Amino acid sequence: MAKLYVQRRALVERLLRTKVWCERCNTGRSRVVHEKKLRSAGGDILDEENCVVLCTPCHDFIHRHPKESQRLGWLQRRFE
Repeated sequence: MAKLYVQRRALVERLLRTKVWCERCNTGRSRVVHEKKLRSAGGDILDEENCVVLCTPCHDFIHRHPKESQRLGWLQRRFE
């Protein structure tokens, strides 16, 4: 597991360095790498297509409003 998280840290650092602005609002500074399909739903934390960079307010919104976030594609269920 430790090896996986070393790879994850490198991915997060690279994504935050190369994608400066939040992919949801396009105005906030990127602070968080969010997985659209969470690990608990079978998501791969190293799959770049599963990752989006977000500002903290947008990341908080996604987790506070899961139904709307699923409808908009920011969260995916296990079977998606």
